[in-house]
Amino acid sequence: MMVEDPRSVRLRKWLAHGFPTVFLAMILFPFLMIVSISLRTGNFSTGSLIPSQPTLEHWYLAFGLEYTRDDGTVVPPRFPVLLWMWNSIKVGMVAATGVVFLSTIAAFGFSCLKFRGRLALLDSLLLIQMFPTTLALVAIYAIFDSLDKDFPRFGLPPYAARVPSVRDKRAIEVKVIKGATFINDIASTDLARTSLEADFHCVTTCSHVGAHRRGVSFSNFYEEYIRPRQDSNSPIVAAVLSRRTATRHPGYWKICWGGANVMLADTLDDESLTIEHGAPLRLVAPEHYGYMNLKHLPRIEFHAEVPVIKRGIRAFLHHPRARVRREARGRCIPGWILRFLYRPLVPGTVKDFHSAMQQYRHEKGQYMTRD
Repeated sequence: MMVEDPRSVRLRKWLAHGFPTVFLAMILFPFLMIVSISLRTGNFSTGSLIPSQPTLEHWYLAFGLEYTRDDGTVVPPRFPVLLWMWNSIKVGMVAATGVVFLSTIAAFGFSCLKFRGRLALLDSLLLIQMFPTTLALVAIYAIFDSLDKDFPRFGLPPYAARVPSVRDKRAIEVKVIKGATFINDIASTDLARTSLEADFHCVTTCSHVGAHRRGVSFSNFYEEYIRPRQDSNSPIVAAVLSRRTATRHPGYWKICWGGANVMLADTLDDESLTIEHGAPLRLVAPEHYGYMNLKHLPRIEFHAEVPVIKRGIRAFLHHPRARVRREARGRCIPGWILRFLYRPLVPGTVKDFHSAMQQYRHEKGQYMTRD
């Protein structure tokens, strides 16, 4: 009968239980840190594992709910986290279906067909599987970090070659219903200038992250110059904005008056607006798609009735609110369908606008691109 040393048995038991416990703790620690950070006050990643003042503010905002702090401040949700999660689920399901389909076909080929290089391909697949996918995180981060470095001129292809003749006059011609027309120069106005840092989203899925703009708040502009001239018997229900390239866009009243972040901007990233981005003045409404952020703005008309300007296919594609959060890309077709229809058009449209600006600079001898 074999007799084991009790100390040896005890040591093996400690090793058998200790190693999995340490390994499990290493796996769970990042998860616990994420939970701890989500319960902290503010947006700081440093601190103790157990928060000293835990709060559910981040969880409220993640589920799209307003959160009221102890001092009475109401914090609205800034990002549609649930929509992002649902989009991730849809992309994951489509990717998983494609992987299973292609893997099944590949497995049949490797198992039932004999061809030159079959064993080498199998060895290559096994070798690739030995490296974890996390090794690609650095490269993926570098790719996504470089996406917001380029902010090209973009829009409808027919307007690629349309450039305003006046590029440095930041004056707006304003008409209030049936009242007199007056001109207001944003550059010399007494209104306080404000800053805004927000993402810019085009309806065709082209986006720019963290655009920093300065200008005049539209609500302050309205209270100072429009409301005193407003007729109490004819309330304003629509605003029509015109650009210097001879087009008019209706239905801006709910956007201009309803958005706290709507502004008349004349700078981008601490530099004066260039032709590419709507010089000399641009309406900026970050909660709405790019075609509601009108470039080259010279005139605003306020009406007591909603005028009809867009007709035909353009009216079909134009959404009256164009809210990014609800993916309102068009009137009748769901936004997620238009997303896939628009995306292939982005490279060609960017190329058309780039060629048009190159031709403009060649003719005018002006190089106005922000480097």
